[in-house]
Amino acid sequence: MFQHLMALRMIRVHKAVKIAINTAIYCLIYF
Repeated sequence: MFQHLMALRMIRVHKAVKIAINTAIYCLIYF
């Protein structure tokens, strides 16, 4: 159970990091 919660948290963090990187790339290209 605890490991499952940690895995979900890691997935959520990974998605947030991916979005942040995509946003940074978008800003670099268009600004």
